[in-house]
Amino acid sequence: MFNFEQILRELDERIEKENERRRADEITSYPKMKILLLGQMGLFAHPDELEAKLHLVGTADVDAKIQAEYSLVQLFEKVLEAFGLEYDRDSHLVWVPPESTQITIFETPRLKCDVVNPLYLLTSKAIKAKEKNRILIKQALKIYGRELESLIRQHGGDPNYFKK
Repeated sequence: MFNFEQILRELDERIEKENERRRADEITSYPKMKILLLGQMGLFAHPDELEAKLHLVGTADVDAKIQAEYSLVQLFEKVLEAFGLEYDRDSHLVWVPPESTQITIFETPRLKCDVVNPLYLLTSKAIKAKEKNRILIKQALKIYGRELESLIRQHGGDPNYFKK
């Protein structure tokens, strides 16, 4: 598909340019922007681990929880658009298990991007969109086995649904 790090590097460069402009106008720089990738894009952010093992279907939507000033969110949207992607403004509605862990995939003084551990992203998909993700979860159960089954059960799902 593509390297999400390339998108983050472009965003980081644009933030730095904005900060330079702000400093020239004697305005403080933006606080560090924080992005937490979720959903399918979160799975794509783990290509070494997952791409060869799971059949990931491409998407143009980027689910992410963002902590930043609104103008930086707009800047992120412009960068995504340049790559043929779109930020899903309903991302705040995406559920992930509360015990989810995160992995930092990119960090500079201006920008930090974490992604939810794929096991928890898959659990989220199994619980909140099981019909749509049936084939993906069936494949994932072959990789993660009991650990994924346990998380699905723990959050009210039935792993047997994906084994049919």
